Amino acid sequence: MRRLRIALGVALVLVLAALGALVPAGLPDARILGYDAAEIALWAADDARRARAAGPVLALDMILPALLAAFLLTLLPQGWRWGAPLAYAAVDYAENLTLRAFYAGFPDGAALSPWASTLTQAKWAALGVALVLVVAGRGGLRGAA
Repeated sequence: MRRLRIALGVALVLVLAALGALVPAGLPDARILGYDAAEIALWAADDARRARAAGPVLALDMILPALLAAFLLTLLPQGWRWGAPLAYAAVDYAENLTLRAFYAGFPDGAALSPWASTLTQAKWAALGVALVLVVAGRGGLRGAA
């Protein structure tokens, strides 16, 4: 299990580094508090950003949820706690697909932005819960002292 955890951790760092290199200003879905339709429209108005979002960024952003969830699962005991990383991954995939439809110029794309923002916030909340469960399962802050 230790080797798997290390391999997943290394792969996770590489994917995050590649995303950071492709989109140095960040992606809207990295905004914990979400965004409004005007903010996402400004981001999507840049043809180069939209092309990256539909190509290499989409590919990496579709790998990231599974990779991060798998890494978190290696840190948690089997059971109900696995729900948080799995919920994170499911919401992140829904968010990714919603944002990509917006970037692709889907006819009702502007109507999707509030939904995408809600999914972004939910994704971060689920990830936060998963991280709390990992810390709590490892003895919390007392175990680190």
